[in-house]
Amino acid sequence: MSSSINTSIRLNRIQNHPDFELEPIEQQPIIFKKGLFSKTLDPPKDNPDLLENYRTITVKCLYLNCSKKYLKQRVNNSTSNYIAHYKSQYKAFNIGRILSELDTTDSENDSIDIGESSQASITSRTSNIRDIFARQRSSKRPKTPEEKFEEPIFNKLLLDFIIKNNISFKAVSSKSFRELLNYLNKDVSKVYY
Repeated sequence: MSSSINTSIRLNRIQNHPDFELEPIEQQPIIFKKGLFSKTLDPPKDNPDLLENYRTITVKCLYLNCSKKYLKQRVNNSTSNYIAHYKSQYKAFNIGRILSELDTTDSENDSIDIGESSQASITSRTSNIRDIFARQRSSKRPKTPEEKFEEPIFNKLLLDFIIKNNISFKAVSSKSFRELLNYLNKDVSKVYY
C-alpha cells in the first residue's frame, strides 16, 4: 500500500474511534466560531480500514429559518461551499465583511446570533454590529495633511473595494463615480478621465 493510503486509513481509525471529538470552537474556521454554521459529528463507521469509511459531520446553516444542511461532509472539509450558500441565498447579508472584519478581534462577544428571533437576540446582534463599526472606525489611520495622492496606492485600494464589495468594473467609468472622485481629490480625476 502507498503511504497516502496508509495515512488515510490511519486518519479513518483516529476519527472513527469512539472518543474522537471535534476541535474546540476556538480552533474551528471563522464561520463556525461566529455562529453562522454549526458542525455535528456523525456516528463512527464500522470498518475504518476501508478508505470509504471516513468519519463524517453534518453542517447546518444557522441563518434564521434556513433549513440547509450539508450531510456526510468530511471532518476537515473546506468551508467554501458553506460560504457560497450565504452568498447565493442571503445577498443582503455581507458574509465577506463578516469573514474579513470580525476575525480581527479575539473577543468572545463577537458571535452573531442569526438563528433566533427573540428581542434579546436582536438587541445583542445590534450592539455587536455597533461595536464592530466603532472598532473599525477607531482602527483607521487618520489622514495627515502632508499626505499626497499616489496612483499605485489608489489603484490597489480601488481594486480591493471593487472585488470585496462585488461591484461591476463598469462602475468606475460612470460619470457619477468620476464626479465623486473629483470632489474628493482633483488628482484622482487625472487617472480616470
